[in-house]
This record gives sequence, structure tokens and C-alpha cells, in this order.
Amino acid sequence: MQLPKAISNNLRFLVVEVESQLSQLHAYLESQIDTVGQRIIKRSGYAYNLMQRIQNACNRHIVNNCHRQNMQLNTVSVIANELERITQLARDCVQQIKHLSSDHQIELSVYLPLIKKIIKSTQLIELALIKNDTRLALKLSKAEHKIDKSYRKILKTYTTELKKQQHTEDLVTALFIAHAIEQMGDCLLNISESIISNNIGQPLDLQRFQSLRDTLNNWLDEDKLAEIELAQIAETRSGSGISSVHYIDDNNEQQLAIFKDGERKKLKEEFDGVKRWHRIFPGVAPQILTYKKTGDNAALLIEHLEGITFEEIVLNVPEDIMQCSLQALAERLTDIWQTTKKNEIANAAFCAQTQKRMADVYAIHPEFSQHSINICGHAQYGLNELLKHGEALETAYPAPFTVFIHGDFNVDNIIYNHPSNKINFIDVHRSRYQDYVQDVSVFMVSHYRLQVFDTRSRQRINQQIINFYRFAQSFAEKHNDTFFEIRLAFGLARSFATSTRFILDRNLSQNMFYRAQYILAQVNKLNFKQAKKYKLPILELFSG
Repeated sequence: MQLPKAISNNLRFLVVEVESQLSQLHAYLESQIDTVGQRIIKRSGYAYNLMQRIQNACNRHIVNNCHRQNMQLNTVSVIANELERITQLARDCVQQIKHLSSDHQIELSVYLPLIKKIIKSTQLIELALIKNDTRLALKLSKAEHKIDKSYRKILKTYTTELKKQQHTEDLVTALFIAHAIEQMGDCLLNISESIISNNIGQPLDLQRFQSLRDTLNNWLDEDKLAEIELAQIAETRSGSGISSVHYIDDNNEQQLAIFKDGERKKLKEEFDGVKRWHRIFPGVAPQILTYKKTGDNAALLIEHLEGITFEEIVLNVPEDIMQCSLQALAERLTDIWQTTKKNEIANAAFCAQTQKRMADVYAIHPEFSQHSINICGHAQYGLNELLKHGEALETAYPAPFTVFIHGDFNVDNIIYNHPSNKINFIDVHRSRYQDYVQDVSVFMVSHYRLQVFDTRSRQRINQQIINFYRFAQSFAEKHNDTFFEIRLAFGLARSFATSTRFILDRNLSQNMFYRAQYILAQVNKLNFKQAKKYKLPILELFSG
């Protein structure tokens, strides 16, 4: 890393100052001579001023630099802050030592190895930063681990002594000193994570980096780990992180993959979902390169699929490519649905699905929680009453067959490669045999809820929705699915209502919620005979 001279000089001065103060703390712990401790107290302003100079210089340069350079400057700013924090903690130690009684029995020498370890670690910081050396940065985190381990031993010893109720004040003071030194170790860990994040190209804590390293070990050589770059793609609502991983191999070719990490249960579902797709309908889901689990967490390295999502397509690509993508999707779904079709009746229970999510909707939009009212003798039901009534009705209109569905058929989970005219699915953790209308309704509403409001974009979005509906309707007719329309009504109501928990825009969320309410009010009035002939007012639902 090439730093501006003003920053690199002040960082050098700050590192030297921290080493000096730690050395003086080491000497004070050995001698307990007041003048030695006072030197540390009197130097408080110098480290702070250096830290301020570094941060101010970083802020000035950030204004005019690119993202990558800004990340480097942010890293330096973090390091300066943590180094200055170490000097604060050194002063805390001095102040605590002064509270010890003149005849105390505390062995201050127990802290000396920890201070030495911190001094030795601070000497690695500049080199790790300037050389972008991830291995050196990891040594800082290993030092923190050793310091933390020693701290726990000291903590156990002193808490055992406290139970004897002798020399209580001195023991409490000794614990405060130990805790301050343990926090110095935390500062080293923060510096380590900051340098690693800068090297990788994305904010990354040590646990996530270790998960990444363990996952990548089966994909590339250990010596290539320092050369990879990570770019965050998304954070899922379940908390999983999704990043692209790339590096240049020995043949000067770029290698790409997708790294996902998070809760073990969610990642296991993703892993199992991909395996099911490869078993049931190969070629749709990406290949899994590596799967690693550690405690309650897990990580996946997944094949990078070339192409763009349907969200990008409907918003950005030319009209002819958008038409090609929808035609390719229709052909792919027809193939999947016909190949996996089972003559088993299914009920997606859309109303029950909606009820489970309404608490989250009302938390974001409390104004949607309305009870039924009476207007001139006519009952106007709130959504909760409509859902309860609809839940009973749904059982009368089951799907005549099941197919293998995606289960979360949002626009950003479908990828289209125009040169090869190929469709792929990602995030397949909810895939299962179920009513295909579940995927149809989610696809339609996930287009509608896109928060783009210019006239041209909304026209494209609405046209995409209507064309997809016509494809699904045609499939239903060919397979004698009598109640396709009314099941789609329940599915759309579910997706309209529950999607509002992700939408803060007042007009859009209201439009979606009232559409859900309108659909349910209409279908709840139908008898069995009317339900067979029911047709959704698609143009009206997806206009405006």
C-alpha cells in the first residue's frame, strides 16, 4: 500500500509512541516507581494528536479518491484509532496500579509477558499494512488469542482469591488491570481484521475470513489466498453474506466463484437444495465447489454463473433481449414442470402463509392492521378476517398436480445468459414439490414491487408481468388446471401483502396491500361454480 507521505510519517510516529508507552508500562509494572508511571500519563496528548492528524489527512484524501483507495485510507484511520486506544488503556493501567495498597500481595509480573507480546505485535503493524501481508495481519489476531487465553487464567486465579474475602480491593484492582491489557489485545484484533479486509477488498471479521480461508482451501492453493479479492454482492434477510471471489490464476485467467456464509441451518438448506436440483433436473442450479461447517455457522463456495438477473433485464436491457429472456424462461419452466410433474393433489396454503408473516408487516406498517367495519349495513372486512375466511376456501381448490418449484422465485434469483440463451436458478434453499402457482405469483409480484417509478420502466415491468401470466395461464389450460386463476389470486394476495414488509415507500406499500385486500374480498364471495370460471383482472391489478 502506497500511503501519502504525511499519513505514513505520522503513522510511523504513532507506532513508535505506542511502543514507547508500552515499554514504559512494562518498566512501571516491574518497578512501580511513580515517575515512570507519570511519563505515560504526561504523554496522553501526543498519541491523540497523531491519531487526529492521520484521520484528518485520510478524510481529506477520501474526498477525491476511488473506492479502493478510500478503503485503504479507512484502514489506516482504524489502525490509528486502535493504536491511540492502546495508549489510553496503558494510562488506565497506571491509574489502577496507583490504587493498590502499599503492602499489596499482587504479583504484577504476571502482566509482563502480555505487555511484551503486545509490543512485539505493534512492530508488525506497519509492515503488514504497507506490504498488504495477510499472514502478518493474522499474527496480530493470533497474539490477541494468546492474550485472551492468559487473561482468562488470570481472571480465574483472582476470582478464586476473591472468594476468600481477603485483600478484596487489591484483587479487584488487579482484575481491572488485567481487563485493560485484554482490551489492548482486542485493539490488535481490530487492526488485524482491518488490514485483512483491505487486502481482500471487503469488510471482513476474523471469523468470516477463517471461514473463507477454510472454504477456499479445496479450490485454490494456500499461497493464492493472499491474492484473492472479495466483493460483497448482498446480505440476505436471514443474515447470510454473499460475495464474489476472484483471482488471477497461473495462466493469467480470471477465476470466479460465489462465497456464502452464515447460519449453518440456512446454508445446509442451500446445499441440500442444490443437490436436489442436480438430482431431479440437472443443469439449472450452480455447482457447489466447497461446503464447510463450523459450529453453528457454515460456508459455501458456489460456481459463478455467467449472465444477468431478471431484475437487471427488466430495468436495463434492450426490448428484444428482454423478450428472449422471457421466452427462454418459459421454455425452461415448461420443461421442468412437465418433467417433474406428479399426479398428486397439493395445497400451497397461501392464506396460512400470509397470516404467519403479517406480524412483521404490521411492525413496519401498523396502519395496515384494521378490523372489519360496517358501512351502511355492508360489512367491510379487514385483511385478517379475509385471510381466515380464505384459508377455509382454499382447501376446495387444490392444485391437480405438483411440480418441483424454486420456492423463492424472485427476479434476483433467476439468471439469464443471452449468448447461450440459458436460464439458471440461484438461492434454491426452498425448492420442493408444490403447486407451481407459488412460483408464478412470486415472480409476478417481485417485478411489481421493484422501486422504480418512471413511466417507461413501469410499462416494461407491467408488460413482463402480463406476458409471464399469459405463459402460465396457457400451461394451466394445456394441463386441465381448472382452478389455476383462483389459486393464483390467493398466491398474488399472499405476495402483495407479505412483500410490504420490505417496502417503506408509502404509495407502493399501500398499492400492494390494498391489492391483496381487494383480491381476497373478490374471491371470498365466489361459490364453487363461480370459482371455475373466475378470471383475474390482471391488467387492472398490474397497472399504475
